[in-house]
Formats: sequence, C-alpha cells, structure tokens
Amino acid sequence: MGKQKQTDAEQRKMLDGFMSWMTCDRDYSENTVRSFMYAAADFFQHFDEFDAVNCRKYVSMLMRSGRRASTINSRISGLSALSRYLKVPVYIKHIKTPRKLYLDNVMTEQEYNRLVNFLAGYDRKEYYFYVRILASTGARISEFLQMTWEDVIRGQVVLVGKGNKERLLFF
Repeated sequence: MGKQKQTDAEQRKMLDGFMSWMTCDRDYSENTVRSFMYAAADFFQHFDEFDAVNCRKYVSMLMRSGRRASTINSRISGLSALSRYLKVPVYIKHIKTPRKLYLDNVMTEQEYNRLVNFLAGYDRKEYYFYVRILASTGARISEFLQMTWEDVIRGQVVLVGKGNKERLLFF
C-alpha cells in the first residue's frame, strides 16, 4: 500500500476487497469474516497506513486498554489475514494464554443418569434421544443440528464442524 495516507474512500474500497477475498477466495466462516472485518476497521480508525510498525502500535494500544488476551489474539488474526490480502509482510505474535479446563460446568455421571431417567418418562421422547446422541457422540450443538433421524437409523453421519472440518460420527 506504500507510504501514502489513504483516503476514507480508498480504505472502504480496500475493506470491501478484503471482505470479498475472505468470502469468495478463502471461504472463511461468517463469524470469522465479521471478526476480521471488525479488526481491520478498528485498525483504520487509529492508523491511516497498514504496515508492521502500525500493527505493533495497534496491538500495544489494545494491550494498554485492558482488553482480554483472546480479544487481542482475534484482532491479531484479523490483521494477519489483512496482511495476506494486501501482500504486506506483517508478523505479530499472538499472546500466549494458559489453557483453562472448565470442568465446573460438566455434568457428573450421576447428574447425567438423573437427566436421562427424567427424559425417559417425559412426554416428548425425542429429548431423551437428543441428550443420548449428544452425550454418546460428543458432537457440538452446531453439528447436532445437521443430523437427521435417517443418519441415526443408518448408524453414522459425516458432519462439517468448525473450520469446515469433516467428522464421521457413529451411533
């Protein structure tokens, strides 16, 4: 993009091209496109020129503002995608975050059995099967919503999950 200052119209045109690149050329998910567009637009709220120096300044500004590491990492991913689109070499390290295991919100086996027993006697029997399928396959809700009763009867299903990755589940 050179060392010249961009006008608002030039930035808008560039952002429109970036969106088109992500949706048509790269097939990013709708949420990823939304997140990356937000990162790019927010960057250009503070800086007129996209380069490595301004990207580092932007990340430093986000860190000083007290944003969560996950938010900053999301913005860094957006800027990295923008750098690939613009073919401007920018590399920014993601912030390392400790991986937390959240077992506080996981049912115990006793709680699960109580739920299944309750649902077995409930008027709407399909709820019983929904819970059993989710528990036995480990499917995400977004994956579960892709399943049909025909898949269950057939005994398997190929699902497309996060990152357009295919997963084969057996019943």
